[in-house]
Amino acid sequence: MFTIPLLIVLATSKKPLSTADRAFLAHIDRAVGKMSDKKAAFVAFEKRISRSDAMRCKELLPAIAPNSNEFANTAFVQAYYGVDYEANLKRLLRPYRYYIGPEARWRKEYPNEDGGGENLKDMDGLYQGLNWLYLTHHDLTSLGYWEDLRLDGGPAEGNDDELYQLWQRHAPDMLKAALGHPQRIGNLLEAFLFNYADESNGHAAREVRLMLLPYFHAKDIHVRTAAREMSKALRSGKYSG
Repeated sequence: MFTIPLLIVLATSKKPLSTADRAFLAHIDRAVGKMSDKKAAFVAFEKRISRSDAMRCKELLPAIAPNSNEFANTAFVQAYYGVDYEANLKRLLRPYRYYIGPEARWRKEYPNEDGGGENLKDMDGLYQGLNWLYLTHHDLTSLGYWEDLRLDGGPAEGNDDELYQLWQRHAPDMLKAALGHPQRIGNLLEAFLFNYADESNGHAAREVRLMLLPYFHAKDIHVRTAAREMSKALRSGKYSG
């Protein structure tokens, strides 16, 4: 199982934010709020936010409350431009680590969040942010973190739908990221079964097997091994549609 350390070491500087800093963070928030998985959105985002902005985010991060929208936004912008990539991915996942812990602790740290919403510290925003980072870098790290997510309610449904949509274009990478990770394999199976549940006349599992079939003999050994792992998990009966 892929684990994420609970604590992230941050710089100790506590220089207060200036009026100009707050205006900059508001600009970042507006730009992030316009992101989507369409190519035009990425082009527009890069016109609004530059790598130099990402470096400014790095400078401001120690002065920003870690449970705020601004913290998630600045972590995302840095990761988008490859600045301290792994550390900022973990910062972006901070709300999730509270979300999967004791509810009282989650409510105390994020009192106004219900697990879904429009910003990156909401669960809906989180999986979308990981989606954007994968589509930007085509790396298995952000994709693996995304596949690890275990969500509930509306965010879970939206997450399942986005994973299913991503499969249509990036199935080999999704399989490679899931290889050797039972939780990721299970999460993907649940996402795919959910998407076929209402349109397969009770044969969602069969539809998922057909999805996997083209990858059983892929040239890449990691892809075909993961496809077979997923098929084996489906046959186990633990997952059904």
